[in-house]
Amino acid sequence: MPERTLNNEPLLDDQRVKQVIMDLSQMENRIIESVKDEHRKHLLQQAQAEVIGGFLHEYFLPLTKYAYYSGVITQKSVKDVLQKTRKHESFVTYSANGQRELDISRLNQQTRVLNGEDFKNVIFACHEIPKELPIPITEMDVDTREIFLITLPLQNNSAVYNPKSTSAHRAFLHYYLAIVACNVQEKASVSVDGFNKRVSEWISINLENIFAKGTTLLYPAFESILRIHKTLSVIEHDTLKKMSNAENHFHEADNNISNKPLLYDTDNGNITRSSTIRELSIWIGFAMAILLVVYVVFRMRRNHAIISANQLTKHGHRRTRLHQSMSDDEEITMYNRLEDKVPGNEKHYRA
Repeated sequence: MPERTLNNEPLLDDQRVKQVIMDLSQMENRIIESVKDEHRKHLLQQAQAEVIGGFLHEYFLPLTKYAYYSGVITQKSVKDVLQKTRKHESFVTYSANGQRELDISRLNQQTRVLNGEDFKNVIFACHEIPKELPIPITEMDVDTREIFLITLPLQNNSAVYNPKSTSAHRAFLHYYLAIVACNVQEKASVSVDGFNKRVSEWISINLENIFAKGTTLLYPAFESILRIHKTLSVIEHDTLKKMSNAENHFHEADNNISNKPLLYDTDNGNITRSSTIRELSIWIGFAMAILLVVYVVFRMRRNHAIISANQLTKHGHRRTRLHQSMSDDEEITMYNRLEDKVPGNEKHYRA
């Protein structure tokens, strides 16, 4: 087999997949054509199914699936690998537990987070998005764990797809982009943060069923789902980091914004990340405004108490309130009347 296919490296692009399939096919044809006896040909085909088919089933197919769900390769490339693998399955039955554990760390680095270009390429019908921002619903066979339906809840009629159909191409991704974009553009009351959290949890729970390990099942409806998963993971990590180092990151965020996944805010119709900082600024400003109002009210009440005390004090001594229900003005007037009647305090008026 080609030496380069044995190296556990990430798939770079569709060209690499095409080259591997071409190399394997040429090798198979040369071997079969060199044998004239039909019985020996059949034995060779079985041997090829064990070796080449085992390589495809245990390593190359899982790797191409991962690349497909990461948005690294196209549907055509992964279908070519599926077709090649199914050809050998007619000779040998492979064990679902025989697949090698993949080192996908480098391929994960190649997976791109969502950005403004992704939102540009999707047509949104915001009036169809439910206000409660529900997550998609899947139905599967309880025995085989095969997903046979995906429902995308909409305002009036939900969209139902066969996730294995080509017509369901990127259905999950488009639904997610539409909800995030419409929520931001229309400034909906329901925060998209809660929706992101539910989506992240849903993906984590259902990834094993979507990959369908040990089978040749492929779900075009979930193409690029790992891009959503990585984007939400980066955002969650970023949020926790900012919460623990809010003051340090507050002034650095604008300089680093270009390296972050674009989400949560609009810039000429695109979704950006800046509203996390903007919301933090708003809350800080709001808290300071409340403190200022409380301080002003406190000072006004204190000044009023001092003025009232001065008005109730005369001739160097403090008077006792005559009646609890009297206002300050009524009480001062009453004292003035009483003082006029005290001997020596009579007021004389000139005729």
